[in-house]
Amino acid sequence: MNKIIFTEEFCQPESLYPFTLTRQIQDIRIGILTIREKWERMLNMPSFDRKEDDYKDLDQSIHISDIMEEDVCFMIHGNVLPTPQLVQTTKKLKNGEFISVKGSTGIVFRFTKKEITGKHTIKMTQAISFEGEVKTIQFPWDIFI
Repeated sequence: MNKIIFTEEFCQPESLYPFTLTRQIQDIRIGILTIREKWERMLNMPSFDRKEDDYKDLDQSIHISDIMEEDVCFMIHGNVLPTPQLVQTTKKLKNGEFISVKGSTGIVFRFTKKEITGKHTIKMTQAISFEGEVKTIQFPWDIFI
């Protein structure tokens, strides 16, 4: 089963207080939909949260090491908004590839059970450079874009 796994790692949720005191970044509404709902609709997949072992972990939180052999996962930073161009690039990813924005860290990763090398480690083999616009939510005023 294909699934989306959202992570707050490297997203600095403390910059979005007070919103992130009671919810994950991906559950913040941008317009009528949350970031999670936007990704689910554009990729046509269910989503889960990466278990961070904190008070915000819910029933939909999973450990990376708990995915099944047949699962194909897309780990996405929770503060990244989907755009048609970003979604198109995401759909073209192969296992072990990730989308890098202007040579910096990755924002979308595709992996299966084979790429997981440890409890918190995923082996990526290739970066796909993305030159399009990437919209992220960094501060509360970004919600009203």
